Amino acid sequence: MKPENEEKLFGRFAAFFERKNLLDHGIDCGDGWYPIIFQLCEQIELVLKTNPESYSVGPLLVDQVKQKYGGLRFYVTWETDEISKLIAKAEELSFKTCETCGNPGTLRGRGWLETTCDLHETNREGM
Repeated sequence: MKPENEEKLFGRFAAFFERKNLLDHGIDCGDGWYPIIFQLCEQIELVLKTNPESYSVGPLLVDQVKQKYGGLRFYVTWETDEISKLIAKAEELSFKTCETCGNPGTLRGRGWLETTCDLHETNREGM
């Protein structure tokens, strides 16, 4: 992800990304998934605001955000059932969204899997 998009997430959701220096590769996915990640963070934030008792286990922190097997992976220090469902929904959406541009996409590849639109699949094949 471009540094400017990472910084937007780190700034807006500073409480979640408190340990951003622990993210080995920053947010390790394409910018096309930025809206999915942003919306997921907003949804998690809302759950935590409406259920402050969740904080009794400590702050929810993001451990890792990356692409794996063509889909988004979003790992946190702890989660409730509701937060687990939100993460699963975002991860599912990533398999229908081009990781590069955010347009509708399809899971593609034989060895290295990626979710891309037709344009970015064509570009990838040319490499």
